[in-house]
Amino acid sequence: MGFFGRLWRGDIRLFTTYWIFGGLVMFMFNMFEQSTRGISEDAHFTGLMVSLFYYAFMSVAIWRSSLKYRGPQMYSVLAQGTVAVGWLRFIWIFFMPDMGSPFDG
Repeated sequence: MGFFGRLWRGDIRLFTTYWIFGGLVMFMFNMFEQSTRGISEDAHFTGLMVSLFYYAFMSVAIWRSSLKYRGPQMYSVLAQGTVAVGWLRFIWIFFMPDMGSPFDG
């Protein structure tokens, strides 16, 4: 399975999983999704699905990596909390789009 198998199982360090793949790469996926908005509905839908798939994959990877983390427990709890809040935000926006994000000022 290689690297992505190790990432999925949570065998990659929490720092790398969270900040590199959950932060930096996720930012690039979000930029890709945003760039598809003006092209067409099909392109935007594809961008959304690619971003959603990646976010789901990384949510599992971060959660599993945090369970294996042997440093201060606070970092594991914060990583899990971030994943949980991210999914709550997604559910809120998906099911209540007219209300906006609860995290927008």
